[in-house]
Amino acid sequence: MYFNLVKIFPQPVLQTKLIIEPEWMKHINSIKFIRNVRNNGYVSTDFKILNTKKLKTLKSKINNVIKNYMEEHLKLSNKLKITASWVMKHVKNDFAQTHLHQNSIISGVLYLQTKKGAGDLIFARQNFLTETFAFDRIEDTALNTHQLAFNTEPGVLLVFPSNLSHYTLAMPFDNYERICLSFNTFISDTIGDGDNRIELNEVE
Repeated sequence: MYFNLVKIFPQPVLQTKLIIEPEWMKHINSIKFIRNVRNNGYVSTDFKILNTKKLKTLKSKINNVIKNYMEEHLKLSNKLKITASWVMKHVKNDFAQTHLHQNSIISGVLYLQTKKGAGDLIFARQNFLTETFAFDRIEDTALNTHQLAFNTEPGVLLVFPSNLSHYTLAMPFDNYERICLSFNTFISDTIGDGDNRIELNEVE
């Protein structure tokens, strides 16, 4: 008997690593933060942090990763621009609740300061096969699992569809800060053709 399992519609999460430059951290440690509305972390008051001159090289590197993600992995020719970028700090017991990124095509998170045990990034979904049953798994696989954790370390950059739910575990250490930079994107040129073509002005 012949069986052929076809795995369709996977979620594309790109993982890469950047070398964190000291001048990036010096600038990020100098900016203003406020406690976020959920009281589970600190967020920069600047939501276009990658537009600052001192992070120009970082923005360029992230843009190259976005281009690689779109063209080499998704095989899409649409150009994306970074529309929002901000920094999160988590101290002891801080965490990121389950969320997705609205008004964005793809999103990303770059870990600037973290260490083993400081809290993984976890992608999650609510249903498998049906939303009304909890199945007994023989083992967790990419097909049946409800969540997948990514171990993080300084320089790890993850790029993913903005509608993919994710969260982080609580940061457990005293006198330490887990710091990451997140960003959202949107189309900067055109999409579609014929009567469904939309032209969008490119904005740096």
